[in-house]
Amino acid sequence: MLRTCPGPCTAGSVRWRACRQVSASTGRCLAVRQMQETPGISNPEARQPARAPPFSENWTAGDDDVEVIDSTTGKDELGGPSRLCKRAFYCRWTQLHSRLSSFLRVSAPPPSTYHQAKLAAEEYRSAQQALYRALADAGLGIWVKKPAEQDRFSLSSF
Repeated sequence: MLRTCPGPCTAGSVRWRACRQVSASTGRCLAVRQMQETPGISNPEARQPARAPPFSENWTAGDDDVEVIDSTTGKDELGGPSRLCKRAFYCRWTQLHSRLSSFLRVSAPPPSTYHQAKLAAEEYRSAQQALYRALADAGLGIWVKKPAEQDRFSLSSF
């Protein structure tokens, strides 16, 4: 059984979502289930950059709301950075590193830059290489990398 999505999304608004339906049994948006069952990356023809919307949306379990990002600026509706930006990830990572270091009684200081943290994360680099190989093996092309300078920042530089 389906019911109308309770979210603040109306046709024509920036918050509009294609699904507009939630499962009555779970209360979860069916678009999430559909994305998990049929990710667009499984089809190399799925991406149509000429028809990309002027915004993107993200949400995860535990988020209170969908975050809408202006695709041209990378900023949210209030002009701030996305909760998925590199700085936000690095900030949360340093907080986690600090908590775990005191819990595990490790005296190693966190890497001073985002770039150093990524280089030190062996599991991350291994997973990244596996993703690159999987994309190439599936005929989906290569991962477009951004300039390395974008990762060479510290939290004190903001």
